[in-house]
Amino acid sequence: MRTTRVAWRLSGALAGVVSMGGVLAAFLLIVFLLDVLFVLSPWARWACLTAGLATTSYVAWRHLLSSVPLFASDERVAAHLEAHVPDLDNAAINAVQLAKNVSDGESLDLVAQYLSSVAQRLRRHSGWEAFDTAGLWSGAKRAFGPLAAMAVCAGLFPEPLADSMNRLLHPSTTTSRAGGIRMEVSPGDAVVVVGGTFDVHVSIEGGEAESLALEREEASSVTPLEQPMRPAGEGRYAATLHDVQAPFNYRIAAVPAKGSSGHVHGLLRRVGERRAMSKTYHVRTAPPPEVETLALRYAYPAYTGLADKIEDPSSGDVRAVVGTEVALEGTSTKPLARADLDFGDTTQGAALSARTFRAGFTVREPGVYRICLEDEAGFTNVKPITHAIVPLPDRPPKVTLISPDEDVTIPA
Repeated sequence: MRTTRVAWRLSGALAGVVSMGGVLAAFLLIVFLLDVLFVLSPWARWACLTAGLATTSYVAWRHLLSSVPLFASDERVAAHLEAHVPDLDNAAINAVQLAKNVSDGESLDLVAQYLSSVAQRLRRHSGWEAFDTAGLWSGAKRAFGPLAAMAVCAGLFPEPLADSMNRLLHPSTTTSRAGGIRMEVSPGDAVVVVGGTFDVHVSIEGGEAESLALEREEASSVTPLEQPMRPAGEGRYAATLHDVQAPFNYRIAAVPAKGSSGHVHGLLRRVGERRAMSKTYHVRTAPPPEVETLALRYAYPAYTGLADKIEDPSSGDVRAVVGTEVALEGTSTKPLARADLDFGDTTQGAALSARTFRAGFTVREPGVYRICLEDEAGFTNVKPITHAIVPLPDRPPKVTLISPDEDVTIPA
C-alpha cells in the first residue's frame, strides 16, 4: 500500500509540474507577443505579473498542494486493490468471519490459509501499477503546444524574449534592448544649475543603431519632448540641453538599424518599429550663485584733487578718469568657492570671505568686465552681467573770468 501511495503521489506531482509548465509557457508567450506589439507600459506589466502569479498559484494548489494527498487516500488505495487484485476482498472477508467464529484448531488453520493467500496476492502487486501514466501523458500533450511555441521563440528571437522577460520581472523599468542594443548613459542622474546646459553622452554595444533620441519629461509636459542625438564617434552619441529651467526625467531611445539581429528585427519591423530604451534618469536643478549687493569705491589720481567716492549700491558700471583705482566689494546669494573679474582677455581673482568678495582694478582704457562666481557645490552664475568701463579723458583745465565781466580801461 505504501508503494501505491508513492506511485500516485509521484504521478500526480509530475502531472502538476507539467501542467504548471504549460500554463507558465502560455502566459509568458502571451506577454511576449503583447510586449512586442504594444511595448507594455509599467502599469500593464504590473497587471500581467499579478495575473501570472495568481494563475500559477492556482495551478500549483490545484495540481500539487491540494490534489496530490487526495490521490493517496485510504479509500482510493482500497478501491485500487479491489480492482487490481482479484478475489482479494472475498479472501479477506472470509478470514475475518472465520476469526470471529473460530472454535477449533482446524478453523484457525483455515484463517491462516486465507490470510496467507491475501499476503501472497498483495506481494505479487508491486504498487507501481498505480502510477497514472495516462493522466501524465494527457497533461504532457496539453502542455506541449505552449512549451514548443516558447522553444521556437527562444530559438528565433532570443534577445526580444529575454528583454520582455526582464521587463516583466522588473515591471517598473523603462529599459528595453530591442535589436540587442545595450546603452551606457553618462552622466545618468544629475544636478544642473538653473539656466545652465546639460550634456548627455551615450555609447552603444551589442547592435547597430539607426538613430538615437533623448526623450525628456518635465512636470508640465503632456508628452515627452524628443531631441535627436548627434554622432560623436564610433558607437557614441551626444546631446546638449540649453537653458535648463526646471527638473526633468530623461531616457535614451535607440532605433535598431535595418537588418540588426536578423529574424528579430524582421519581426519587429512587421509589427511596428520598436526602440531600445535606456532606464529613466532624473535631473534636479539648483539655483546659481548671483551677485546680491555691489559697491564701488573710486580713488582718483592725486593730481585731480578729487576726494574718494563711494557708490553704494552700484550698478557695476565704472565711469572715472584714467588712472582711477576702483575697489569693488559685493556679496553673493550663496557661499562662494571662487570669484573672478573677467575682462575678456584677462581674469583677475577676488578675495573671498564666506559670501563676500573683494577685488580692484585701475581704469586705463575702455572695456567691459563680468563678475564670475562659483559656489561650494561647483555651480556658477551661468549668465553674468556685463559691466562697462568708461575712462573719462583728463582734459586741460578751463579758466573762466568772472570779474570783471567786460573790458576795463585803467588810467595811466
